Amino acid sequence: MSDKTYVRIKDWEVIEVVTLDGSIDISDTYHSSLVFVETTDLSPKPDVRWRFTPPNNFSPPVTLELTPDQRMRLALIAGCQVVSKSTAALNGTYAAQGQGWQNMRDVVLYIASYDAFPDGLTSFAWITQDNAPVTFTDPAQLKAVARGIGDWITRWQRFVSGQVSEPPMMPVIVP
Repeated sequence: MSDKTYVRIKDWEVIEVVTLDGSIDISDTYHSSLVFVETTDLSPKPDVRWRFTPPNNFSPPVTLELTPDQRMRLALIAGCQVVSKSTAALNGTYAAQGQGWQNMRDVVLYIASYDAFPDGLTSFAWITQDNAPVTFTDPAQLKAVARGIGDWITRWQRFVSGQVSEPPMMPVIVP
């Protein structure tokens, strides 16, 4: 006998594709609570994430094509993942828009003006976008993170305007 192909359905979606020797009964192989539909003779063959409509109809997943601007907006909302080569404690996802990013830029401006953390602090506590505490022990660390995020945002802007063909990669690596 030739092989038979089945898909396992959960919540009206294909979550698994199984091919068995035609002599094997799927009900002898899998628990009866699992829902399988034979797709051996279907064309095109449904795959994982395809939608199922009884009795035997399948449709491919809808792929949403985003414009470069939409991709950038989503990336900025998600934040910029930063990895420090020298200080792992600084690794995290930082705000790349809104008040969080503005606050970081304000502190960097202070550091650039006065070569120190604000208010005479010897270290500077920060909360990343994913709510992880980070402590900068040197103003240069905060400037390096902010520069990495700023470069990442600029690369997004250049991608949106067509100046470069690929969006920026993550994580952003800083010294």
